[in-house]
Amino acid sequence: MRVFFRCVAEAVAENGLKGLAAMVPGGPYAYAVAESAWRKYRERCTLAAQQRELQELAEAKLEDARAEIVSIVREVFAAVPVGADDSLPLAEEIIDLELFVAAIPDAVRQSLKRADDPTGRSVPHGFALRSADDVLRLLPARPPRFRPGDALPGKSGWVLAGPLGMGVLGE
Repeated sequence: MRVFFRCVAEAVAENGLKGLAAMVPGGPYAYAVAESAWRKYRERCTLAAQQRELQELAEAKLEDARAEIVSIVREVFAAVPVGADDSLPLAEEIIDLELFVAAIPDAVRQSLKRADDPTGRSVPHGFALRSADDVLRLLPARPPRFRPGDALPGKSGWVLAGPLGMGVLGE
């Protein structure tokens, strides 16, 4: 799970954090991130390791993965002073990346749903990532719009504790 998260975080950083905010599902930025992540993942993991990692992603709970995600994103940007000029990432952009990566397990489960496992918590026998298109299907369509701690729209005094999931129609 950690390797896939790192590959995606590095791919987003490589393609520019600013593109994450304007990400269009299946658009050129999303495909560039998937292509870069696929190239990195293929170099770092054997097929057997990919199977294990994909199973871990399908079973992952946000609360279990959150600390690891924050650690990975911070490691990716450790050498970069945050917000020092326009080309360097702002703290908000790094948080957006953390939230994007945190949405990966839910996107994986959505992608793996099928008749014999409607929950998407298992990887089909023989499933492998063979291309950037396969990786793209495992990524969230876009970064989450809401962050933990945001006020709940239409409910004064309520605060969002965390995401329950993201789908085509909303969060």
